[in-house]
Formats: sequence, structure tokens, C-alpha cells
Amino acid sequence: MGQTPSVPMWHGHSAPAEWHGHSGAPDEWCGHHSAPHEWYVRGVPSEWPVTSVPSVPSEIEQTSSSLEIKQTPSNPEESCDDFGTYLSNLLREKGIETKKFSAWTDTKKEESSARDRLRHVPSGLQTLNESDYEPKAVLIGPRHRHKMNNRLQQMEGVKKSEFEKQSVEGKAKSEAAVRGMEEDLREWYGLKENPDNQEEFIRMMKIDGCFVILLLLEETAENNWVNPTILLGDLLLFENQLPLFLLEKLYGLYKDPEDRTEFAKLAWDQLKNLLPDSRKGTDEIPFNIQDTSEIYGQHLLGLVHHNWILSRQGFIHSPNDNHGVKKLKVIRCAKELEEAGITFKDNDGNQSLFDVEFDKDGKMKIPKLVIDEMTERVFLNLIAYEIRVRPDKSYVLDYARLMFNLVKTADDVKLLRLRGFIQNNMLADDEAVASMLKKLVNIEIPISEFDNKFSYHILFDNVNKYCGSFLNHSMATFRHNYFSTPWKRIGLIAAILGFLFALVQVIVSFLK
Repeated sequence: MGQTPSVPMWHGHSAPAEWHGHSGAPDEWCGHHSAPHEWYVRGVPSEWPVTSVPSVPSEIEQTSSSLEIKQTPSNPEESCDDFGTYLSNLLREKGIETKKFSAWTDTKKEESSARDRLRHVPSGLQTLNESDYEPKAVLIGPRHRHKMNNRLQQMEGVKKSEFEKQSVEGKAKSEAAVRGMEEDLREWYGLKENPDNQEEFIRMMKIDGCFVILLLLEETAENNWVNPTILLGDLLLFENQLPLFLLEKLYGLYKDPEDRTEFAKLAWDQLKNLLPDSRKGTDEIPFNIQDTSEIYGQHLLGLVHHNWILSRQGFIHSPNDNHGVKKLKVIRCAKELEEAGITFKDNDGNQSLFDVEFDKDGKMKIPKLVIDEMTERVFLNLIAYEIRVRPDKSYVLDYARLMFNLVKTADDVKLLRLRGFIQNNMLADDEAVASMLKKLVNIEIPISEFDNKFSYHILFDNVNKYCGSFLNHSMATFRHNYFSTPWKRIGLIAAILGFLFALVQVIVSFLK
């Protein structure tokens, strides 16, 4: 570009004056209604407060004039990420340590764009676990068209074949419905009008929509080349989505006129079986959706998240009193907690996976976690959804953080598995389960947005208080030193027997 503006150029405009006053970027910045990045900053001058939107201190303003600003990409989300990279490099040159979290979230802006448009997976998550966000069997919508492979291409033929099987009237109505909402569909995907690909876009929407409806209705042809679970699992990928307003419209065209089942109930009944909840496959997880317009994101992944978190019992976010200190709370792993006298009990009754409890008697009640071939992908995509769309309802991320604390090694998995709290239906061994649970939180969690409403912060506080008491600490140390392994237990028993034998000898000698 060649120019060296005194402040960063963004979409052709200089940053507004109030941005230099550290009040945070305004809503219209980047053309979005929410801030682009979350940041942790350590070693920053005291006059630069840490907020959810990066402010620019005077030392950075002075440095910016000597840097050349790259032309921003056309994708607004990529633009925000590109600016984050720019500012990160700038801070690093000034010797200020930062960690970037590349999702933009704004819990104060819950209506607007986060509800009405499909988002991208945060780049920090995608870089670490890229394959978990990409379809294995079927492409839905336009996002991953550039990653077409032989298997996905084969399913394109299957989708087209299923659509062509429909009646002439049904196909005509489907096309008319899609044409009537083309503008809304493009807006939902963030696509501009393009006459050159209009027909291709309409064709894709009607064929993909028809296939999803038929798949949920279980009216697709039998196949021997794709596991149905994998097909349904692809419907829960964060970027592999169709908007609910399209699916509900097409469902009305394809369902039996006598069937009174709402689309949301149909979708939930099929997709709930992919959850790592011990109640899946039953009617024990209640259906609570009254109005699909309440679902943030307006897609199937959002629908599943919305209803699953509503199944919890008395489980709410509470203010997290950290006395102004931003830090992640931690507890000991399961094995160390048991050594400290904490016992693990099954959570009685029909309770959500999220309903983990701890009482004053040192009993931790944990619902069963069911692990199968879909667990990792479902967890990661739900976490991406929470970070991008629902940071105010981050129950899945909070649960993953809880399990990350409880499970550090395969020994912790073994303990929980033998107690009946982990059911491993798929992974090879306990080590593989431990690695999977660690992978779920192998991300830079934005403390300022999430830790102040961490769902288990009271539980963590109570566990740490219990473990910190003198008696429990002493008992934990004793158990660790003398009972943590079979050999230590044998050694302790041998020492006790030796002491008793010596004592008997002393008594016998004294009596003589």
C-alpha cells in the first residue's frame, strides 16, 4: 500500500478519536456489532486498562506511524483476525506479552448479528483441531465447498438423487420457497448478491435442505457406504449448517400432512442421540423449546445446545467473586481428591450431564459421561458455538474445564471409570480418554468473558476449602505417602507387623 498512517487504517478509515482515549472501539468498527477479539495482557502500563476490546496506549500510537498496514481481506471476520495479528505483533515489538483469542464475542450484544448469521469457527480452535470442524460424509451449505473430496463428492450425487425422487410438485414448491428467501439466506451466510451464481446457490439450498429433512425423517435410501451416525454428526458441525427458517419451511412441504410433530422436536429426537449424555436414546431429556426464534445462531447446532442446557436442574451461572483478580480457578485431579477424603457418588435421578454437585460431607456427585465416536466432535463444535455465539451460556465449555481439572492422567480416568462415571464405548484405553478431555480445553480461554461466570466456581471453592482443612490435608498426605500404590500399602502393613512383633518381644522379655 505504501502509506504509513499515524493510526491503523481499517476498511479505508482511520480509527476514531475516542479509540485513542481507551474507551474501546465503537460498535460499527469492522462493520460488526461486537468486538473482534478477546485479549489477555500482562505487563501493560497501568494507564491501559484491560477490557474486552483492545485499546491502544500512547506508546503503540507512536509506533504505528512507522509500520505499513496491509490491505485487509474481503471477509470481515478474517479482517478482524488480521487486525488482531497486526496488534499482537505490534505489542510484541514493544516487549508486551499478549495472548490472542481469535473469537470475537460481546455478551452485551445478544440480539443482532450473533443470532441472525452463521459464524466461523474461532481460528485458535480450528488450527488445533481442524478436522473436527470439517464434514466427514456430507457437505451442507456453502462453507466447505472448497474442500470437496471423493467421499463428499459421492454424497453430492446421493443428495441430488434423493431430491430428484420427490414429486414434480414438491420440487417446484421447494424451489419457489428457496427463491422467495434467497436474500435472507445470503444475508445469513454473509454472502453478497451475485447474479453469476444465483441459480447454483438456489440449487444448493433446495437440494441440501431436502436432504437434511429426509435424513431427519429417516426417509433417505438405505446405504452401505456411510455410517448414519456420521451423517447426523455432520449436521452438528458449526459451519456445516442451514438456517432454521429454511428447514422449517421445507419440512412443512415434505412431512406427512397428518403429522403434527414440530420440526424442532423432530430434529431434537434425532440429534440428541449424539450427545455424551447417559440419558440419550431415551425420553428422559425433556424437550423444552417453545419458540425456535429464541435459538441463537438459528441452526441445528444451536437448537441442540439450547435444549440440552435447558435440561439441567437448578444449574445457573453465578457471579464469580475474584475480588478483581482475573484468574482461572482450579481443583485437584480425581485421584488426589480421593486421597483427600472426597468420595465420588452417582448423581441420583434423571439429571443433566452438567449437574455436578459437592456437599459439605465431601461427596461429589457426577452424572455419567458416555464417550463414543462422536463425543470429541460434538463437544468441540458446541464449545465453538458458545465462544462465538453464546458466551453467556458456556455450560459445555465450563463442563470441559471441570473435566480437565478432574482428569490429568489415565489413572484419573480409570478411577472415574471404575466408579461408573465414565462409560468408554469407543476410545482404545484410559490414556486416549484423558488425551481427548485435555484436547477440549487446549485453547486460550478468554478470562474476562468466561471466568467471571464460571458455572462451577462455587463447587471449586468448596472443594478447595474441604481439601485445605488441616484434618483433610493431613489425611490426604498420609494416604498419598502410604496407600497410593499396592507396594506402599504392603510396606506399611509389613512395618506395622514388624512393630507389633518387636513390641510383643519386649513385653515377653519384661514379663520374664
